[in-house]
Amino acid sequence: MKQIFRFYPLFLALGMLFAPGCASQTVPPPPAAQALVAAPDYTQPGSWAVLPEAGAEPQPFDVFYVYPTVFVDPAHPVMDISVPKLRNKAELIAREHTGMFQGKFNVFAPHYRQCELSRAMPVLEKEPVDLTVLQPGFDDIRRAFRNFLANRNHGRPFILIGHSQGAMALLELMKTDLPEGSIARRNLIAAYLPGWPVRPADLAAYPQLRPAAGELDTGVVVSWNTEAPGTGYPVFAGGICINPLNWRTDGVPAGRAANLGAVFFDRTGAVEREIPGFCGAAVDAKRGTVVVDLDDPAPYELAAFGKGVLHLGDILFFYRNLAENAVRRAHAFQAAHALERSPAITSGSAPGR
Repeated sequence: MKQIFRFYPLFLALGMLFAPGCASQTVPPPPAAQALVAAPDYTQPGSWAVLPEAGAEPQPFDVFYVYPTVFVDPAHPVMDISVPKLRNKAELIAREHTGMFQGKFNVFAPHYRQCELSRAMPVLEKEPVDLTVLQPGFDDIRRAFRNFLANRNHGRPFILIGHSQGAMALLELMKTDLPEGSIARRNLIAAYLPGWPVRPADLAAYPQLRPAAGELDTGVVVSWNTEAPGTGYPVFAGGICINPLNWRTDGVPAGRAANLGAVFFDRTGAVEREIPGFCGAAVDAKRGTVVVDLDDPAPYELAAFGKGVLHLGDILFFYRNLAENAVRRAHAFQAAHALERSPAITSGSAPGR
């Protein structure tokens, strides 16, 4: 099984940075002052990792996607999106994760000044979590989303989706920019936030964060973190959780037959292998995680997180189920709101550039 799973370059570097006995030698203390990195200008196409193709037929729904951490460089606190190598890595992962939406949704994915990994990890492992070091990236996502609403969305219903640091950014965005009663909040089909826990305290403080209860409810937060049995790592535990195979929040398991297909990519971003029935899954209500039944989870683990944490598989393990569910929720939203295609679509105007 190892040969079919392509670890992102980020996670290879992560394993080296945080492997036992290596971290203290590899990762220097944070610098006294962060290097200045220019903020992206979201009026410019170059500040976006993914936009709809020019002249493409507009779809009735949008996706606003935020990629996970792709930046590991202890010498620099935040990602500089003007660096071609970093841009290319981000765009590769963004296209892998959003490929499931092409032809059904208009996809928008901003670049952002995300926090460098060796600085983010120590912060996230402490309670309470202090998000200060991640704030430049969160501010960028907020500006990108406002540009999206003002200039690119044209009033269409939309999905939010992000993974890991991307899910964190979208969770913070929902707290500030999607208040109850706002037009944007009413147009939200669902927010898929795998790879970071949405905790009960978040739900209590922000009523716009309504957890998904099933496969077709809309305007909800859909979240899970993936583990093998017996995991003890606490960072991704403790949040709301739904099973991305049967869309249940209780412990009723979904067998491997329910898995429509895990999808793994090669280093060019092409689909290397698609495996229906890759794993089954069940919600562990006590930990607030999804536990999968892989025969051998070791190829999908990382030293940074410890045995049994399958953070890399949050999207890839359930790829086809997530793709199907996004379409079904969008159609359920459309039916519930009796929506017609927006004037921007019927007039044939392009959705993005």
